[in-house]
Amino acid sequence: MKSPEDRAASRDSIKRRAEAPGDGNTRCAVSGCTNLTQRGAGNGLSQTYCKRHKEMLRRHGSTWRRSYSRHEVDPYRAASKNWTDANKDSHAVKVTLQCLDTLLNTAGEIVTAHEVRWLPPKRKAQVALARFRETGRTGEDLLHIALALEAAYRELGPRANREFLHVQIAKVIHRAASGTHPVTSGGVNLKPSWPRPEGRMMRILGQQVREEARVFDMDGAVEAVMKVVTG
Repeated sequence: MKSPEDRAASRDSIKRRAEAPGDGNTRCAVSGCTNLTQRGAGNGLSQTYCKRHKEMLRRHGSTWRRSYSRHEVDPYRAASKNWTDANKDSHAVKVTLQCLDTLLNTAGEIVTAHEVRWLPPKRKAQVALARFRETGRTGEDLLHIALALEAAYRELGPRANREFLHVQIAKVIHRAASGTHPVTSGGVNLKPSWPRPEGRMMRILGQQVREEARVFDMDGAVEAVMKVVTG
């Protein structure tokens, strides 16, 4: 974990680079957007996107498609649970559940949400898994999520954007157990805190779970879930 001095120096460095004069003629790469890029406008580091689309990408994994709503995802989650329940005895599912349980059990200790913001992205992803584990959830719950989001992604898109898929998987996990309720630390009462589900941590978390779940290699699993939802 960085010291307060290192964090302050890092913030100052980013601020100086973001505010440095850029090429005022560079436009956002998103089709139809006429805004200057962050560097062009002097309000960020991106030389590709404007501030609005860079923030959209950071939060959702896409510059134009917002995250799936619960209304969109819930039918796929119900169908994926039914598929898993019906195929628990298959060798592929048994091995997958073992891998996902291991992923949870090796995630380490929980860190309060007040401290998470200072951790590197990989450690933040581990903390998210540890929180998920401490709620009593298991590798089977991760499998339901990975399978549901894989099916939703193939049906709803945006296709050919794995980053979006990884972020969507991570958002469901993060939503299940992300915050820290009021606690007392060193005699100081800390307010509730919920880390924002965005940034590199979400990409790492979603990719880890997807690769361990390997639902894309299970014969007919994704297609079966899609068929239940879409008819």
